Amino acid sequence: VLDLGSGARYACDASACARVAGRRGSLVTAAAPLRSASERRAAPGVAVDMESAPIAREAARAGIPFVAIRAVGDAADTELPAMVAAIDGSTPARRALGTLRPRDVPVLGRLALGAVIGGWALRRAAGELIRG
Repeated sequence: VLDLGSGARYACDASACARVAGRRGSLVTAAAPLRSASERRAAPGVAVDMESAPIAREAARAGIPFVAIRAVGDAADTELPAMVAAIDGSTPARRALGTLRPRDVPVLGRLALGAVIGGWALRRAAGELIRG
């Protein structure tokens, strides 16, 4: 896991990684959503998230084994709607919805479908990890 903000790198537990099928590579953590396709293609990993590096950092501090298992619901070439960036925890939902444009609706539908399929994949991966 690479933290884009600090440049810190965290290794996942090798034995846990070996128990889970799927694509392997560096996971990049960004402080905010990378909305544009060019931003995401420029990231030096197989996927980008916003959570894994802080969790990996705390696991390393506590001496707890860590593994990041992610399901990607949007392709790197997908331009995310502005409302995705507006959902940052400090923006009221009504204001975020106010940025929605008609052309965003199909993209949001594809993101929702990707989330459902990703949920199935994560459930399978978690089972593999637990069963060992």
